[in-house]
Amino acid sequence: MSLMEVLISVVVVGLALVPFLTMTFSTSKQIASVGRHLVAAQVARSVMDRLLDLPHDECRREAEALMAAGEMAVEADPEWGPSLAATVAPAGGAAAGGAAAGGGGSAGIDEGARTRLFQDMRYAVQVLSAPTPEEQTRLFLLEVTVSWTPDRTGSVRQSYRIKTIKYQERL
Repeated sequence: MSLMEVLISVVVVGLALVPFLTMTFSTSKQIASVGRHLVAAQVARSVMDRLLDLPHDECRREAEALMAAGEMAVEADPEWGPSLAATVAPAGGAAAGGAAAGGGGSAGIDEGARTRLFQDMRYAVQVLSAPTPEEQTRLFLLEVTVSWTPDRTGSVRQSYRIKTIKYQERL
């Protein structure tokens, strides 16, 4: 083979790899975005379930207190903080600790991964009253919105929102 043939081969292979690498980078960004959406959905569902488990009047008071507090960082929530702290893998790695102890599973996630997932994730609760005074004593609309920045620049925020109606329980 001559030097010219080798150079042409390198250029052709290099040009063929550019679209492949671009597609791989784009796909990894999309996978990360889907992962953040799934985490946001889980956070929203968890906050909603926590509120809906309360009796009607207590649910409304708690939801209105959260609404008055405004947006809250997920890591700063007193309900989520201890749970998130418990997910961190012990020093030495999750796989090594879990297998050595005979647990047979992962002991947690890397603290850096947890921080990347939740560092800019915030949630807000909104309570909307029913249209008529009679209905206002029996039901209200509860909305939880979780937002985050996909590129961590803070310029654009994405959000996930769920709504439900809380009815007064009747005995």
